[in-house]
Amino acid sequence: MRKAVLYYRAKPDRKIPIGFLVFDGKRYSFEYDETAMNNSETSRLIDILPFSRQNVTYSDKLFPFFSRRLPDKKRKDYHTILDRFGIRNNAELELLFVNNGRLPTDNFEITEIK
Repeated sequence: MRKAVLYYRAKPDRKIPIGFLVFDGKRYSFEYDETAMNNSETSRLIDILPFSRQNVTYSDKLFPFFSRRLPDKKRKDYHTILDRFGIRNNAELELLFVNNGRLPTDNFEITEIK
C-alpha cells in the first residue's frame, strides 16, 4: 500500500495537510483530513477540489487532479525522465512522489508517507 498527503502551501515555509491519497495495489482512494475540513483557511479550498466531503472517493485510475501533475507520456523525453529517477513500476505514483506533484499554477503538493 502506498499513501501520500496532499498539502496546501499557504506560504513557502508553511504546508497545511488537506487530505490523503492511497493506492492499495488495485485502486486509488482520497479522503480529506478532518482538521482541514473544519479549518476556515482550508475549508474553502476543499470546496473547489473534486472530491466528496462526506465520503472517501475511489477510482481504478489515478484521479485527474493528480494525473495532470505528471509529465505527459507523449513527451519525447518521457522515458529519459523515468530513467533519470530510476522509475520502473507504477510510474504514475513514482513520478508524483519525485516531483511532489507541484504545478506552477497552484500551491498544492504531494508527499509520500513512508
